[in-house]
Amino acid sequence: VGPGVVLASIAVLVLVYFMNRNNFKRNPHAGRQRELEIWRNTLKKIPDDDEDQRRVREQLEAYIFRLQEEVKTAPKNDEVVDISDLETQYVIKDYPLFLSSVIVLSCVILMFFLHSWIEDVVELSLAWIAIIGAMIHLLVSGIHDVEEILEKVELGTLIFFAGLFVLMHGLDILGLIDWIGDQIYSLIIKVPEGNLRLAVAILLIIWVSAFASAFIDNIPYTTAMV
Repeated sequence: VGPGVVLASIAVLVLVYFMNRNNFKRNPHAGRQRELEIWRNTLKKIPDDDEDQRRVREQLEAYIFRLQEEVKTAPKNDEVVDISDLETQYVIKDYPLFLSSVIVLSCVILMFFLHSWIEDVVELSLAWIAIIGAMIHLLVSGIHDVEEILEKVELGTLIFFAGLFVLMHGLDILGLIDWIGDQIYSLIIKVPEGNLRLAVAILLIIWVSAFASAFIDNIPYTTAMV
């Protein structure tokens, strides 16, 4: 199995590289170019109705012109990306909050790994572990304005995952995932025993899993395959 996995991994890496080789090239002026596009779009949205708006448009046009000149005159062969601006912009400003966040997150991840042992002592699901970790983090961080934190929660993403889990549980109850596993098993046993059956089993499991994982959640599908 080892050589097959190594060959498949090399083939996938080569395919990913050739499909995304243009994205791997570092462009030192991508940030300036992106900023230029943002300011151009902003300029299009500013109306030209009164004197104040026209003055704002003139200042923005002058700034866009300076950006264009900087992009044109910048060296093309410079492959070193200067991240000093990012380091100064996104510097850690609250070290106690950073340390408390790291400690709480590490404990939650550790509890996830030890969930099978914890469940034998206390009935504590993974969801409760995450909720308790969030509550402890709110307490130790000293944040009192909970509404400000809740405003930053991406409810759309949470609702998406909640709907995904409900859909996966429904498919599991209907038996679709088990049916896929049974069909793969029936195809494998039709092949004569030996290395040929092993190769067919590996290929079927890899490629069917690759296609199915794009539509089906990984956890119930892995359970069906096992």
